[in-house]
Amino acid sequence: MERELQRRPWSWTQNFRSRKIRTWFGQTFVGSLLVVTLLASFTLVPASIASASVQGSSTILKSFASQVLTGSEVTRYDSIPSNLSGTNCSTLQVFNTSSTTDQVDQVMVANIAGNDYYVEFGTTHQCGGYEWWYAEIEQNGTILHSWSKSITGSNQHTFAMYSSGTVWKFQIDSTIETSWTSGFVGNLVYDEIYSNNSGTGGTVTNYQDSALKYTANQGAWTAYGSPTVSTGNNNTCAVLASGSTTVYNMGDNVSNITTCT
Repeated sequence: MERELQRRPWSWTQNFRSRKIRTWFGQTFVGSLLVVTLLASFTLVPASIASASVQGSSTILKSFASQVLTGSEVTRYDSIPSNLSGTNCSTLQVFNTSSTTDQVDQVMVANIAGNDYYVEFGTTHQCGGYEWWYAEIEQNGTILHSWSKSITGSNQHTFAMYSSGTVWKFQIDSTIETSWTSGFVGNLVYDEIYSNNSGTGGTVTNYQDSALKYTANQGAWTAYGSPTVSTGNNNTCAVLASGSTTVYNMGDNVSNITTCT
């Protein structure tokens, strides 16, 4: 899952077992700041990553030293891509290990400190104009819980997933769409776009993601504030919108890769 605001702390690679892989170069956490030390490396594999087909991705990320993160939220439109190629368009592909048709915008909470736990909530678009909201919790490559809902149109919504007691809730606007019992907490929150159609003509009207927030220790919602914005790869992008300090343009195969519009 990534135009140049800050130097990205990871390099992107792909293999035949992972939808996307981030190789992080040895890092030291100081408070809420990530310090890259270039001493060692390990791999972060975000949720629902069983497919080998992801071609491009972009990320807005906030990292913390301790595993205390319990929620992530974003407000955005469900922008609908055009010209996405593929087959079986009407079959939900986001959980498919060989998907080649979808393009996704999602928020996540992850724990990469030996647990490989991921909580994911977003929108997936496919060829033929099919689209779904979906959520999942995954550990070590195994999907523990999953939910989806077929949708149409491009409307603005607030997507919030958060832990309450021992229950993770997934809320769109004022409606809790699903919930699962899980004691998971994370040390990363991020908003990302990734595509299995990057470079194949699937033009995406750019997402404009705003009001990025997180919760720690099941506390109040807090703005991301100075997150790490990746530079993107394979014609995907993420960039702070012109004239804004809190709104980000994100897209795939957009007309202007520098401004992501």
